[in-house]
Amino acid sequence: MDLLTPSQGPETGKPVYLPHFNSYAHPMRFLEYLLEDCQDAVIPFRSGIFVNVPNPARFALHKLVVSQRRPVAQQIKARKDIQQATELLNILLEDRPGDIWIAVEAALAMQKRFQSQLAKGIEQLPAAIKKVVSTHFNPAASGN
Repeated sequence: MDLLTPSQGPETGKPVYLPHFNSYAHPMRFLEYLLEDCQDAVIPFRSGIFVNVPNPARFALHKLVVSQRRPVAQQIKARKDIQQATELLNILLEDRPGDIWIAVEAALAMQKRFQSQLAKGIEQLPAAIKKVVSTHFNPAASGN
């Protein structure tokens, strides 16, 4: 299991020591987008472990951003990010489309770099999903 922490300052790719966990965490850019809207969940282990997980719609959009941030050497992982986002968005479009629009609205409040990478990630989606998501994602209108 990887520990993640929000990336602050210039990206170095070096793990950050977290003394309260006596462990290292990988810094991740834009992690705050995921952390702003977490949901309660239970890991089915013995009597259950309560955890917070990211909102699925935000997770899917964040996956699109992450896919655009990966170096050339990690293009297989980038394709996997796009595939995971596609699968989540398909399910959400069928069952909970409003969750996507709320996540898009939150994305429009993020900095331009996030929005630019999200726009590039959206372009990688299958045509039908791209069309639906693109109708709600208009960074030019956000003013950020």
